[in-house]
Amino acid sequence: MKRLFPYLLYALLTLFIMFPLYKPGYIFLLDFVFGPKIKLPDLTYGIPAGMPITLFIKFLSLFISTQVIQKILLTLALILPPIFIYKLAGKYLPASWATVSGLFYMLNPYVYERFLAGHVMILLGYAFFPLLIAAFLDFLKKPAGNNFWHLTILFSIYPMINLHWAYMAGLVLVSFFLLNEITGKRLLSHTRFASRILRLLLFTITFLLVNSFWLVNIFSIKSPVSFISPEDYVAYAPLKDETYGVFVNVLSQYGFWLQDYPSPKFFLKEWPFLTILTLILSAAGTLTLIKRKDFSGIGFSLIFFSALFLAVGYSHPFTKIPVKFLFDYLPGYKGLRETGKLIGILSFTYALFAPMGASSLTRFFLKIVRKSLRRFYQAGCITVISLIPILSVNNIFWGFSNQIKPYDYPSSWYRANDILKKENNINNVLFFPWHLYPTLDFAGYVRAASPATVFFDAKIINSQSLDNPFLLEKETGPLNDKIFKLLHGFEGMDENMRFFQDSGITHIILAKISDFDRYNFLISSKMPENIYESGELAVYRINQ
Repeated sequence: MKRLFPYLLYALLTLFIMFPLYKPGYIFLLDFVFGPKIKLPDLTYGIPAGMPITLFIKFLSLFISTQVIQKILLTLALILPPIFIYKLAGKYLPASWATVSGLFYMLNPYVYERFLAGHVMILLGYAFFPLLIAAFLDFLKKPAGNNFWHLTILFSIYPMINLHWAYMAGLVLVSFFLLNEITGKRLLSHTRFASRILRLLLFTITFLLVNSFWLVNIFSIKSPVSFISPEDYVAYAPLKDETYGVFVNVLSQYGFWLQDYPSPKFFLKEWPFLTILTLILSAAGTLTLIKRKDFSGIGFSLIFFSALFLAVGYSHPFTKIPVKFLFDYLPGYKGLRETGKLIGILSFTYALFAPMGASSLTRFFLKIVRKSLRRFYQAGCITVISLIPILSVNNIFWGFSNQIKPYDYPSSWYRANDILKKENNINNVLFFPWHLYPTLDFAGYVRAASPATVFFDAKIINSQSLDNPFLLEKETGPLNDKIFKLLHGFEGMDENMRFFQDSGITHIILAKISDFDRYNFLISSKMPENIYESGELAVYRINQ
């Protein structure tokens, strides 16, 4: 039963968070919107790294409702992080303190903000990171046999789970190797040079073969990475705390660039003290490893501070300099775009070292406690330290304090989809309102990715506008320019029918959400034929 306790605890906590979300309906989050069917991604810019996962989910959707699949993925994003770091922490700590490590990795502002942003694949990448580190540490101790292939296979499939975390993990592994060389530790020095080169070649070849389907994209001028500019780093820079600034905010694992939901710190004024206590305990854990002459203590300390500076990024003039340098000269680094993802490295370090420090301090004071009380004393210390992660995300339970709920699409959306399927010569369908992240009136007025592309069977042309002032220059093109003129009354719909026909647009959907009342140019026009209208949306046909 003791062996099962950590897993049961994490399962119960996940259930306590997710239970209200298991009701029928879809969960509409910023970047995680599902529809009745799983659509394959646009391959205009090549095959994405996550394509195998998408294909697997699409296969599951043949047997399981997409509502259920969505909730399974959300559940996995919560329960896997504590399970996987528990296994890693068990290499350093007794089971009781390793269980606390799982709580730190599961219940923190990074998970809180990423979950509400719908960054499920980022959280799954975050979840698998401790497994990769464990495999890497095993490899350093014994490079031959299963340890080598375990590390090689795990790292090779990692980009399919989340490319950003795979890239960050790659930087971490390289840093550890460099640290070995600088400190003279040379953990692999007992192996022959030829054997080390052979393993490196096998590792590289395996990685390239497994990931060749998406790696070819990075050499294309149409690669998504090629469109990323410094303006993206400004637009997605971590937010500052109004009182304590950006460094304290990032150290506290906050900083996501968009704040649509109340942060847990708004309900606990003493939240900086939790950060200070976590830092003290983590420092104690690091010193414990250093005393044991375990090089990972120094390694993760250096990685912690590097991740801190890089995560702050463009939010501070001092940290902007190294980030700009890496953006210009380190291959692939610009693909991170939002440096706040690196806060997950801080969360990992806290989860591993804070319980380690607490365990060391507990043992230090255990000597002055009477033998009859030692068991209660240790249990009390574990309980008190466990309160740190729980308090840090005090409103995460019960559906994030009912901030998110399941909703279904309006019945008129299903009716409109049936009508479009029966239309002749249907090509591209233009969807209004023209926002990538509209406010969804039918889903509790949440702001989420436009659901049209995942709901309607037809090919949807949807806005890519982020409504971000730093990225306005990127939102150009004939269609964007035309809609801008229509929205601002410079031109009318009827006089532009030829433009839409030449653009291959055969139908228009106007969903009555967000600021749909601005689209009077369509409502009052005579040329597009209104073929269906309800209280939630209208469908127009552009006669060719």
